[in-house]
Order: sequence, then C-alpha cells, then structure tokens
Amino acid sequence: MMLLLDIGNTRIKWGWLAPAGGLRPGGAVVHGGRHQSVLQAWAKLPKPQRIFGASVAGCEFNREVEQVAQTLWNLPVHWARSSEGAAAMKTAYAEPGQLGVDRWAAAVGAYYASGRAVCVVDCGSAITFDVVTDAGRHLGGLIVPGWQMMRRALHQGTAGLPLVELEQAETIARDTATAIASGTLLGAAAMIDGLTQRIMDALGTTAELWLTGGDAPLLQPHLQHSFILAPDLVLQGLAVMASSARTVPELVVKQGRLF
Repeated sequence: MMLLLDIGNTRIKWGWLAPAGGLRPGGAVVHGGRHQSVLQAWAKLPKPQRIFGASVAGCEFNREVEQVAQTLWNLPVHWARSSEGAAAMKTAYAEPGQLGVDRWAAAVGAYYASGRAVCVVDCGSAITFDVVTDAGRHLGGLIVPGWQMMRRALHQGTAGLPLVELEQAETIARDTATAIASGTLLGAAAMIDGLTQRIMDALGTTAELWLTGGDAPLLQPHLQHSFILAPDLVLQGLAVMASSARTVPELVVKQGRLF
C-alpha cells in the first residue's frame, strides 16, 4: 500500500491508499519541527510500497522526514505539488506554485467527493478558505490567523495577557482567561461564518461546505453554517492525486471520509 502524508506546521498525519483506491486510517503525531517523534511513531508501521506527501512544514523538516523514510524503509518521499494531480480541476492562481499544497489537496478531496461546487475551510495554524466551482475551477480563497495563533498573538503582543489553554466558550466571560478562551474560539467561529457568507454571496450560487483541520471539531459546534466535517480531507485529496496518474478510482463519501 501507499503511505500518504499530511504534514502541517505542528502535526503530521498519515493514511494508507490501498491498491483498489480506498483510503484506510493511519495515525497522527505532533512533530514540533523535529523528526524523533515521527521516527518513533513510524517504527511500528509496515513497509509501504511508496510514500506520497503534502507538506507546509518547510524544506528542512521535509528533509528530516525523507531521512526517516530512508532509515526505516529505504524509500524516497514523493512530494505533491500545488495545482497538479487532479485532471478535472484547474486553479485560477496566476502563479500556482504560490498556492499551499495542503489547500490544493483539501480542495481536490472535497470536489472529487462532492462532484459539485465546494467551499473548503481548513482550521489549522491558519484558517484557510478555498472555493471550487461546479466545473472544477479553483477560484482561490482567503487566509486568516487560526484560533490558537490568535491566543499566542494576544500573549506575545501584550504585557499582561496570559497564554491560555482553556477550551471554553462563554458569551460573556467574568475573568481574563475565560475571556481570551471564549473570545478567540467564538471569534474564530464568527469569522468563519462571516467570511463563508461573503464567499457564497460573491460566488452567486450555492456550494457544499467542508470543514477540516486540527481545530475543526472544536469550532464546528459554534458555527451557524452547516459544514461536512472531514478531518482527513487533505489525505483524501492526496489519494485522488496519487491515483490520477492511473485511473482515478470511484470515490464514495461517508460522514466526510472516503472509502
């Protein structure tokens, strides 16, 4: 089977693409920019036939991941590129290389599962929005700070505000820590709702709404729009991209996952 990698700024997720085209569950680990946690987690995995990944963690960490793959299995890592590997989709970006490969893969995953216009919101270190038309035209999107980045900005940019780890959502808080926890969480949710509505108004038609990323499960209960929660959407897109060189398999979506 093929090992698929979704490498973000703080976490690495993986799944398995079966020969018949189905995506099978894998695992996840916080990497912190160091390869030791990845080496420890992958040491228990069976040897893959091939490794295909999307990474936004930077060249230095990518090289460390490549070294882990060489050490464990003597295999190279094939890296996905933005705007490639999806025959039915094209991007409107003037310079496709500037489009984050994670955004592209998530858009591919949602569009191939839906078969219609989609708006994908990825809630990670940053919150990103990507829009694809019925015809498979990736129009572009938006990028704003993520929920946890908001918390860090308040702590780092002020003299007296603490770095809060709470996950509370009170509309009117009565202490500073709860005010920060609630304000950033509800603020991120309100921002997602507001920008989603603006995007739909600009698009002039309906689109299926998809939600992914590490903070997606926490934010979804506070959203007014109805999103399909798909934690593995980048991996789903990678499965499509990896298969497109051959025949893209028929994909069926169940509860936001491809099987």
